Amino acid sequence: MALKKASTLKAIKQLSTFLTCLSLTTNSFSQQNSAAIDASGTRGSDARDGSGYGGDAGRSTRGGDASNVTVKLSDMVSGATSRATVRITGEVSGFRNSSVDKQITIDSNSLIHIDASGGHGGDGGRGADGRDGRDGSDGRDATKYSNGTDGQDGEDGGPAGAGSAGSDGGRGGYVQVYIPVEDIHLALLLNCNVSGGDGGSAGRHGTPGSGGHGGSGGSSHSWTEQDGEDCRTTSRSVDNGNGSYTTEYNEVCTPRYRSYSNSGGSRGSNGSSGASAYGDTSGGSRGMNGQCVMTTQDNGQTYQGVRPFAVKVQSYTINDQNNDGIFEPLEEVTISNIKVKNTGDLPSPSEKAEFHVFFAQTDSTQKSGGSLIVPRLRPGQSHEFNQTLKFKIKNDFSIGKNQRHYVQQNITPNNWIPRLERSQSDFGLNQNLLITYPIEITPIVMTETAGAGQSIPIFWKVKNISGRDFGGQTELMRSIKTHLLATGGDAQKSQFIFKSEDGSKTLLKQNFLKEVLKLKAGQEVLIAGELQIDPQALPYTSVQLSADLWIDDYEKNPKHIQRNQHVLRISELYNYNPASEYLLITNKDLERESFLAWKKAIQTLGTSADIWDLSYYGSLRLKEALKEANDKTLNEVLANKTIVVLNNHHTATQNNVVKMTELVSLLTKKRASVVFVGGSESEMPLLYQNLLNVPKENSSSTQTSWSQKTLDSYRRLFFWTSDTETTPTVSATDPKQRYFLRYDEDLSEENIGLFKKILEKGSVSALRTVTPGGGRAVFVPYTDRDILDPNKIVSEETLRALLLPASFTFKLKAHTSQTIKNHSVHRYIRDSLIYDLVLEMDMEDVLSTLLPKEMIRLNKLESYITIVARNSEDSFILAAVESYAGHLESKSLRKNVNQMLQNVSTKVDTSDSLKVIAGELKKRKKLLPSFTKREILRSYLSWPAIDRSITTDLFLMNSSSKQGDQ
Repeated sequence: MALKKASTLKAIKQLSTFLTCLSLTTNSFSQQNSAAIDASGTRGSDARDGSGYGGDAGRSTRGGDASNVTVKLSDMVSGATSRATVRITGEVSGFRNSSVDKQITIDSNSLIHIDASGGHGGDGGRGADGRDGRDGSDGRDATKYSNGTDGQDGEDGGPAGAGSAGSDGGRGGYVQVYIPVEDIHLALLLNCNVSGGDGGSAGRHGTPGSGGHGGSGGSSHSWTEQDGEDCRTTSRSVDNGNGSYTTEYNEVCTPRYRSYSNSGGSRGSNGSSGASAYGDTSGGSRGMNGQCVMTTQDNGQTYQGVRPFAVKVQSYTINDQNNDGIFEPLEEVTISNIKVKNTGDLPSPSEKAEFHVFFAQTDSTQKSGGSLIVPRLRPGQSHEFNQTLKFKIKNDFSIGKNQRHYVQQNITPNNWIPRLERSQSDFGLNQNLLITYPIEITPIVMTETAGAGQSIPIFWKVKNISGRDFGGQTELMRSIKTHLLATGGDAQKSQFIFKSEDGSKTLLKQNFLKEVLKLKAGQEVLIAGELQIDPQALPYTSVQLSADLWIDDYEKNPKHIQRNQHVLRISELYNYNPASEYLLITNKDLERESFLAWKKAIQTLGTSADIWDLSYYGSLRLKEALKEANDKTLNEVLANKTIVVLNNHHTATQNNVVKMTELVSLLTKKRASVVFVGGSESEMPLLYQNLLNVPKENSSSTQTSWSQKTLDSYRRLFFWTSDTETTPTVSATDPKQRYFLRYDEDLSEENIGLFKKILEKGSVSALRTVTPGGGRAVFVPYTDRDILDPNKIVSEETLRALLLPASFTFKLKAHTSQTIKNHSVHRYIRDSLIYDLVLEMDMEDVLSTLLPKEMIRLNKLESYITIVARNSEDSFILAAVESYAGHLESKSLRKNVNQMLQNVSTKVDTSDSLKVIAGELKKRKKLLPSFTKREILRSYLSWPAIDRSITTDLFLMNSSSKQGDQ
């Protein structure tokens, strides 16, 4: 039954298209503006499903063939401007035999629908399922007096009923429509459906009945019965009371039993399944399509086909108004040489139903004035119009910003048949219309940065991109003017003067104006001069300059058509100050407020910074003699100093800052340090990664794996060992060995000799980084927002990062400085000093073990001892050194440190500080149970100085295998 319902739904769906159309036309029949002719074939009968158990399905019937239709369409109204009234006459022959005589009045929704589709084939039926066999009866259980009986066999299942096939759909009808040639426009109203009917859906065989289950056999029965006795004699002694005994005998009998059983019955056999059904249950085939043929005659020539006329535009020419090759706003466009062709099967309409060609309005163009009428064209015939069409470009435009104004506008010819109130589809041929102006200006050419007091060249060009001359002294008399003025920025506009080639000067808070009197086709004129910057212009302010272009439009009104802008940043030029401890590397993207904050942060540490604008100078030229530094090179000036590289917007990365070999030489031989500010830990600047010297994946020195351990949350350790005793190539090694700081390139003679002696002792694990005793590299993972945020710039985190790589000499000076009033800054300096002293003891501890005869002196600790007792932070520094010295591996080193501390023990009381450190270690031991006491102490003493910074100055592990997050 479910299948029967599906068939019914399918039949409804089959009729949905026609019924929808019919309902629309029925609604309009009262207005007599549409017509429908039903010549469709009837639907075939669906097969009856099998009934009962195992009943076979009935047979479906084929869909009915559509009837044939022969009609004539006539436009009953004369006159080219009248709305058509159509008369439809003819007959339907076949099953739906009838005559046709209808009349409708045409509007934009009119339709003549002829349905000559074949009928849907009947759906196949479903055979009934076979009856299931009954189960066999169970056997009787055995008793003491009889055996059990067998179960009865199950009954066989009944056979399945046979399904039946779906029937074929009916064929589509043959429709003949005759239209007089003068009424051929009516062909656009026709909608024929001559498709063959769908085949009926497939049937299905029933399911055979299942065999019954065999009955269970009766159960067996078991029992026991007494079968005699088993007896034996027993004896016992009885006391007679007079010292004598009597033996008594007794017979004991126990019953004897025998087991009996009667067998049960066997299980009955299961019945067999019923027989399956056989036969064709396939779906029906779709009926053959019919044909809808239109016929007309013209001058004795018969035209026949399944397509109506189809006029299409083949080509046309677009010309601008003044023949300069540019289509600009307000200009009139002429369309000529319009060629059309009839690609259909019937002639095109003529005078009675005019076929108009025009250009419709678009976003950028107006509708063409008037239209052209296509003459009657035979199938395949072409026609080229002698007349033209014209339309005007709208005046809607925007001022071109850093490029000339242009709009890509597609224009497409359109058509309209007023008598039918509709157009023919698929008519136009798209062409692209580029709307722009004939004159443009090029970008302003000048540097992006300049110093206060400088004069820099500036120029731009005015170009004629058209095929005509323009300017006030040309035939077209359309004036061209270009302006230059300051339109934005935080610098004072009065501090910028444009000096033109003729020597005239213009303050750019006003407007420099240049008129181009005559600019020939395809030529350009250069507007050049100098931009003079006031010496009082503030560094890291900017001015936005705008070069404007004006031209008279077609109505002789001046029109501002283009503005090219350029931002100039005022740089602070390099000025050598021997007292500056820092060189700040800036760029043009640094705001003035941010720039002042970076200078303030460094001044807070008790020193100053020289400035090197990377956007102005291009790179850090270390080997070039500088007049500003009395002909010294930066390589000489930066000895023992610290370079701070601001990498906002990846500027430092893009400019490559400095050659790697030069930077390594600066850090190793001149003991300078560098701080990279900006980027993420996963995207460090390339220079910093090179200082870490992480092996590339395709490097021949890289083994199957290399160890990457984390000393704390923000710093990463990279461990290797030498492949041989002398070569600098490295490979992965076990990080449980000892570690030593090293760098393989550009070492001093002293360090080369030291490393050779270490390597001669065997395979020594080392951290591959900048040479010990040399400069440091520090990476601060700041975002662009952080680098530009004044509050972040002067924060504790930034100040600690700036102090971390600074020279020990500078830190001692800052430690004793009376000009630094901020107590927090003194604490930051204290922590940085402790960091250096702990690192020095770590390095000494390793070298004392490797090369006991060549112990390095504790130079930093010795330098510090000489200035002890001059600052309130000394108590904690000395306590830190004393506490850490107690965990050193080298006994001689511990003794050496203690002797140095004894010389100042009477000057500074460290007892309270030692208690603070000891208490902190107890707390941390609970938090870091897997760490050694030395590791916990190192973490506590050194973490404040490091903060989030990532440094190549990593602590040495002396025979310690426990590492982790500190």
